[in-house]
Amino acid sequence: MINHACVSLQSGSVKLLCDPWLSGSCFNDGWDLVVDNDFSLESLDFTHIWLSHEHPDHFSPKDLQALSPERRAATTVFFQETADQKVKTFCENLGFKFQELPDFARTEIEKGVFITCAKSRGSDSWLLFEAEQKKVLNLNDCFVKNASELEKIRTIAGNIDVLMSQYSFANWVGNEDDVQSQSSIAKMYLEIFDKQVSYFKPKAVIPFANFTWYSNDENFYLNRFSSKINDAVESLARANTDCQAVVLAPMDSYEVGSAHNNENALRFWQEANANLESKPRRKSRTVDLESLDGAFVAYQKRLQEKNDWSAIVAARAAGQLPASYVYLTDHDCAFKFDITENFEKADVARNDCAIVMGSDSLFFLLRHEWGRGSLQINGRFQANYERLIDFIRQTQIAFANNIGLSFPTTLAPASVFNPNTFILRVADGNVKDHL
Repeated sequence: MINHACVSLQSGSVKLLCDPWLSGSCFNDGWDLVVDNDFSLESLDFTHIWLSHEHPDHFSPKDLQALSPERRAATTVFFQETADQKVKTFCENLGFKFQELPDFARTEIEKGVFITCAKSRGSDSWLLFEAEQKKVLNLNDCFVKNASELEKIRTIAGNIDVLMSQYSFANWVGNEDDVQSQSSIAKMYLEIFDKQVSYFKPKAVIPFANFTWYSNDENFYLNRFSSKINDAVESLARANTDCQAVVLAPMDSYEVGSAHNNENALRFWQEANANLESKPRRKSRTVDLESLDGAFVAYQKRLQEKNDWSAIVAARAAGQLPASYVYLTDHDCAFKFDITENFEKADVARNDCAIVMGSDSLFFLLRHEWGRGSLQINGRFQANYERLIDFIRQTQIAFANNIGLSFPTTLAPASVFNPNTFILRVADGNVKDHL
């Protein structure tokens, strides 16, 4: 275990480093590591790197860029096959060797050491590591929980020795006063974790990929119900899965098939989580209105270039893309958000706006196609549950452009007018109904 979702899977001369995020914040100053590292990627010993998906707590450009040119040239990066090839281009431009992994293709990376990777729900992916007649399945963020998804993986993986998976939510799960949603979704994630263990029946399970905290003033409240490692261990014990839980602190090792005492690692994480209340939090900066307007114009221009603009305008005229209203807390004012018009102030009460956030969050969303996704994950906002869908519709096309889709050809109009996103299910109060 290195930290969070970063682990090193080792057999013989192979040292496969998974998902190295080792420094700084991610998701626009929304998350930090519970425990900071006092080392860099350069100091770690590895022969290969596997990146599960593009989220910055797994694919950290900053950490990869800090690696010396010599180490990059000597390292092969493995990644799922993608249409946009952004990660491939980025890594190759840095000088890494790069190998795409087709879904379910068993690949021998060294004699007797095999990996199998496959996408899950579009952008996440899992990894099966096989060596010395043993198998480790790294599910990381793959939100697999129904029988058909689990069976598809088990058909490929067979009997596994170690399962690695997350156990808590990692996104916005309700407004600050919505205790019911936060607590019930936390419980749901533990239930999914237990279900994965029950289904795969591994000899050991390593709960990981949740060693982060909501580190901004605007989202700190989300730490209140996020499950901790001891919650995962206790939930597993209640589920009577007959599986050994293996808890690892940073730089701890586990030899597959061996006994393991969790006492020290559990104490380590308990003390680290207890210290979060006193750690300094990140602050939202104020972005001036001129910069916001310029970012909106550029956002609008990219939409025009990447989509059929006439189809977007027609959808707006037909009432399928109603305007949304955003309340910026640091400007103490509402703004009309309509991708077919100008960005301008609006005489709308805060409680009547679809979403409430700081100008920094809106600026980030406008500057990056993945910005809406970052906002959903970092939770730096409060929502009007009934009107949030208007904001999602208005930002859905740019969000889809991020993965190479274009409206209305490869991005179906129904996906924009009737979007299906986790945060809308939270707002509807029916997350479990859509599992």
